Amino acid sequence: MAFWHRSIPILVCAVLLLGVSEAQSVGNVTGTVTDATSGEKLEAVQIYLPTLKLGAVSDEQGRFTIENVPVGTYELKADLISYASATVVIEVMAGQTTTTALQMELSALYLDEVVVTGTAFEQSPIGLTYAVAVVGREKMAEQGSPQAVDFFKNLGASHGVIGERNSWYNAGQAATLPESIANVNLRGLGASRTLVLFNGRRQVYVPARLIGGRFVDVNAMPSIAIDRIEVLKEGAGAIYGSDAVAGVANFLTRTDFEGFEFSAAHNYFAGAGDTNVSAIWGGKFGNAHAVISAEWSGQQQ
Repeated sequence: MAFWHRSIPILVCAVLLLGVSEAQSVGNVTGTVTDATSGEKLEAVQIYLPTLKLGAVSDEQGRFTIENVPVGTYELKADLISYASATVVIEVMAGQTTTTALQMELSALYLDEVVVTGTAFEQSPIGLTYAVAVVGREKMAEQGSPQAVDFFKNLGASHGVIGERNSWYNAGQAATLPESIANVNLRGLGASRTLVLFNGRRQVYVPARLIGGRFVDVNAMPSIAIDRIEVLKEGAGAIYGSDAVAGVANFLTRTDFEGFEFSAAHNYFAGAGDTNVSAIWGGKFGNAHAVISAEWSGQQQ
């Protein structure tokens, strides 16, 4: 029994001495990180001691604490995206807390290179996410649609096309629009909800307003000058804006045409008829290329 009474005080002293020894060999590092220009406290900054692989992250007040750092002199480093790295030399003393302040300068982020990886493969337009109809001038002629308004009257996704006096979309507004104006009205949402492009560029709206707003006159472009028409038959508001909620129609012209071409047509039926006369000329002038076209259309009722 005497042996145990003597051993217990000895063990307690050994543990206490070990704790004192450890406390005397390490210290703590604390401080703040701020913007060098504005003085604003910086949050989520990575603060670390590179040689020891010890570190911490600053809080919303820009404060940080690194505990149990061995005694010695170290380089303290701070990193944050869009800021240049900041460093400071600190000395850690046994059982003490070293306080420091880091200031970081804004810096542009330079990248050596940006690599974009993709895959190209052939796929039918019908199978794509968006249904796109592409019709060339030869196909339009085969369909009996020499003019753009005829093409859209025969397109299943188009409803309520202006271009005929008895169009429901123009009913009751006889004095609003002249006979020569035509529009694109995909899915019956209104002509102002179909975006019309000529060679990929937006066009000026006609001055008159109809139900739903203003629209582009597709007859302003002579049909003989059109090479093909691309129609996006799905809503494209997320890409082009609110005027493309119903879809997009892109008219591409014969910009590389050379020579002279003349066309005339007359369709007659009981008591009425349609007449169309058009011409196009194109040629080169040194490094420049010019294309001129004109068209006249008339209806007999």
